[in-house]
Amino acid sequence: GALHGGQWWRLITAGFLHGGLLHILMNSWVLFSLGAQGEEIYGTPRFLVIYFASTVMGFVFSAWLGRVSVGASAGTYGLIGAMI
Repeated sequence: GALHGGQWWRLITAGFLHGGLLHILMNSWVLFSLGAQGEEIYGTPRFLVIYFASTVMGFVFSAWLGRVSVGASAGTYGLIGAMI
């Protein structure tokens, strides 16, 4: 696939793509709600590391399973996990 071809940036950019209007609205709503709390708890630098590391690892796992996925869900789930 593309990742095996050296296109590593797809692990980051997939978090900014969405499968439709409802998908981006729901991800934006969750990120708006939890993002403010997460940033308050961890501070901006740690929040960004948690969010982007979760995004990348979510898409690494997805690619490992042989699936193509998009959206901010991996990052938001990582943020939820960190807050728990």
